[in-house]
Amino acid sequence: MTIIFYFHQDPRFLALNDKRQKEVLNLYNDRKARSTAFNKAKVELICKHRKLRGYDDEIWFEPGLWVVSENPCDWI
Repeated sequence: MTIIFYFHQDPRFLALNDKRQKEVLNLYNDRKARSTAFNKAKVELICKHRKLRGYDDEIWFEPGLWVVSENPCDWI
């Protein structure tokens, strides 16, 4: 069994076997793809709304709006 060390924003190393490493990699790639697709759609929506009369970019800084994190959890 090959042990692979995985390091992610934590000073501790976690030893993962080959199967678990592939699962983590697939999860990461899926999350990144969904995040990229969401951010692309968000930018397109903002560009579309900028053409409207009376639109102001400050609306995105309202405290009631939820900010999507760069790396959302897989259950979101």
